[in-house]
Amino acid sequence: KRLLLELSWDDDAYQAWWKLLWNAFLHETKSPGVLQLLESTMGMWKDLSVARSKILQTQPLFEAALGELAFEWQSSSGKYSPEAFLKFVSNQWHYISNYWSNFLPKTWLRTIVEVRLLEPHLNKEYLLKVLDITNLNHCEKLWHLAARLENGTSRVIEAVCNLVKKQGLEQVEMGCNSDNGRKISSPGKSTSNGDSNTQIKSPVQISKVVISELLQMHSQLQKLQSVVGEIPLKAVWTEIMNHSSLVAEWLAKYVDIEFKNFKVEKSLEPLLYLFTHVQAKDVFEAFYKKDLAKRLLFNRVRSMDLERQFVSLLKAECGAGYTSKMEGMFQDVEWSRESLARYKESPEFKAMKQQVSTLSATKSVIDFEVQILTTGYWPVYPQYASLVLPEELKEQQSFFWNHYKSKYQGRKIVWQYALGNSAVTFSPKEGSREKYDFIVNLIQSLIMLCFNERSSWTMPELMQRIGLEDEGEMERNLVSLSSGKENCRILVRKRAEGNGRKTQSKQFIRSNDKIMVNESFKSNSRRIRVPNMSKKETKEERDKVVETISRDRLYLIDAVLVRILKARKTILHQQLIPQILEQIKVPAQLSDIKKRIESLIEREYMERDENDRQRYNYLA
Repeated sequence: KRLLLELSWDDDAYQAWWKLLWNAFLHETKSPGVLQLLESTMGMWKDLSVARSKILQTQPLFEAALGELAFEWQSSSGKYSPEAFLKFVSNQWHYISNYWSNFLPKTWLRTIVEVRLLEPHLNKEYLLKVLDITNLNHCEKLWHLAARLENGTSRVIEAVCNLVKKQGLEQVEMGCNSDNGRKISSPGKSTSNGDSNTQIKSPVQISKVVISELLQMHSQLQKLQSVVGEIPLKAVWTEIMNHSSLVAEWLAKYVDIEFKNFKVEKSLEPLLYLFTHVQAKDVFEAFYKKDLAKRLLFNRVRSMDLERQFVSLLKAECGAGYTSKMEGMFQDVEWSRESLARYKESPEFKAMKQQVSTLSATKSVIDFEVQILTTGYWPVYPQYASLVLPEELKEQQSFFWNHYKSKYQGRKIVWQYALGNSAVTFSPKEGSREKYDFIVNLIQSLIMLCFNERSSWTMPELMQRIGLEDEGEMERNLVSLSSGKENCRILVRKRAEGNGRKTQSKQFIRSNDKIMVNESFKSNSRRIRVPNMSKKETKEERDKVVETISRDRLYLIDAVLVRILKARKTILHQQLIPQILEQIKVPAQLSDIKKRIESLIEREYMERDENDRQRYNYLA
């Protein structure tokens, strides 16, 4: 020890040892020779009783070097990215724990790396700025390192919540902008020209993008939580799912898409998870019930068990009252099937078949099927009561009505022609052996039957002949029958001359255009389903649904108000408002509640107390 001090070798030895130590730290040196040299030098200092002073001398050097290193990483870009920095910190933590514990205090070294290297940079400006929930390896490293710091995991949780909230609200805002007709960017989608900007207009298209992204985010978070543990995200998802009432509509549309594509079996739980955070459950109910009715009535149900299972999950979440009409739809469909089977086994049906065969040997009984629906369960559909039906259908209607009336007295049947479908046999030319069966709606079938009477019609003439007063509906059906490739159109249109300026739309039909049968029709299929040129859901129609929902909410507020007052007899205004908000369970404005209170006072369901104007009394 004396010789080392006299010859000034001690400082030289320490400087050499420090350089070797720092170089080994930077490059994660695992060479036995280097590690043995570092350990033996420290052993020499222990024998000379100067090891503690050397460790104390090393600490400020280590901290200063780490500070310079961190500054270099944070102030640079490229290879010094936050992801690379996190990997470096994680590797160094494991390196010094495994290879330096023989000659340096492990706790002291870990503290230096965690406090001096990680702590200053675990913030929104650096490490948490590039948090990516899709990179599980990155998140796992960050989580385990942060767990060694005081409040480290809470900082990561806050960053995850902020990231999910930011990305989720961006998706909802994108959908809202698209719903308002603005051109937006759809992440992950590209056009044929390679441009990622697309214009999404319809609620179905919006739901595909927005809800798909939210479900993907939920899936990524599930994987993340399986690695790092539970993260409290309820408040975040509640804010995302209630940022706009349109989200509830998009979710209903997305469920409809999934059920039609038979993909919902694997995504029932994530869909229900999103639904549980929706406050505007009445909006979801209105649009979901509308789409469910279409699937049931037009035979688009891929799995009745899955349909029922999803409704049962909604029932478990929201109660029996929420799903009563949906369950009524399932009952109607099942009861209709059984009722129709009983009708075809009835004496009336057999007598009708015998009567038809007696009147004409060539005339066959039309295969006539009906669905009996309860009015209160199903959405309201347009009624074309003035439609002129063929005698064959009228005859079938009459037989079925007599049978139904004899079984269920006092009931009334209203025929919903807008929901009817038919199979019509078609020959392009008279006497032709080529025959095709077209599956069309009732109005399309009536249009086609008109061409048995004469070869050409105009749209007004067809409307008068079949008794349809809705010009828009007639035009949509004619477009459906006259669209497609030239040889695959059932009907063809001959444009009238001298009709003023020409329209740019090929689907537009003028009132004096001649409509004729396409005699050159050709198809490899003998049974063809003609697609309906369905009326697009306009903003006005959607607004009408929302208006109905808003009106129902007012009735709900009335009912809750009366129920509370009936139970309490008298209550203060400050106590009444929170109870109403708790019981209605749908979004409501305070202004709406105050208006309903005034309405009930005017209708003498309640009154203000004469001595205390903040108190309400129930009037029996």
